[in-house]
Amino acid sequence: MSTCYLPVVLNGSTIGYLSLTDGDNEAYFLRSMASDEDTLLAAARWAMRMEQAHTEGLTPIQAMQQWIGSPEDPEAGGIPEGSELLTVDDDAILQEFANPGYVKPTTEMESRRIPVHEQDQDGISPLTLEKSGYSFLTESAVRYLPVTLGETVLGYLWASEEDDAADYEPRAAAAPAGLDAGLIWGPRLMRAWEEGLTPLQALRRCRGELDHPEAGGISAHAKERVAPTTEALEELARQPDEET
Repeated sequence: MSTCYLPVVLNGSTIGYLSLTDGDNEAYFLRSMASDEDTLLAAARWAMRMEQAHTEGLTPIQAMQQWIGSPEDPEAGGIPEGSELLTVDDDAILQEFANPGYVKPTTEMESRRIPVHEQDQDGISPLTLEKSGYSFLTESAVRYLPVTLGETVLGYLWASEEDDAADYEPRAAAAPAGLDAGLIWGPRLMRAWEEGLTPLQALRRCRGELDHPEAGGISAHAKERVAPTTEALEELARQPDEET
């Protein structure tokens, strides 16, 4: 299957590639392992950008194209002005181009993957993509805590009860502050994942930590609540009234 991609540059050097393979339902960030930059943090930033583009109804291709020429983020980098979508016949070609001779780790912590599906002649067949950090997808109930800035609930930090999923859900009524807070909470979850914490451990560690001046914090007295699904939590985040 062919793969289209765009280079991501930070401080004058390529730190990875935003890529999409035929049949996939999302683009993903392929890290350049030789880069001196923090490509794990960049991956977290791009994951949040892609998730937000999805909520806005953009297709993966539309999302990739909208970032061409956007100002370079100090941690995620940017796609240079004038870049065009390039194509290779196979994703393995891009993998080798990005990281010549690189052998992926085989430990559970270092080879996290999320399932994506493509339609073939026999029906639905599984396809896996490399993913760094906790998954954004779960079918289990989730536990969550409110992220507050002063008297305002910016969003909710959540963790799956059963699997390897955790994320930050911004409140619609708190936008744009709620969305911007994700630029802090996403990397915090990434660091917790790098340390080997389970999603619930990561969630509970954040309670009572020093507030960020713009992204807020989670009160030491915040009550941990349960949502039956992430969809239920998303519905809560769309409500005008705050749950604290």
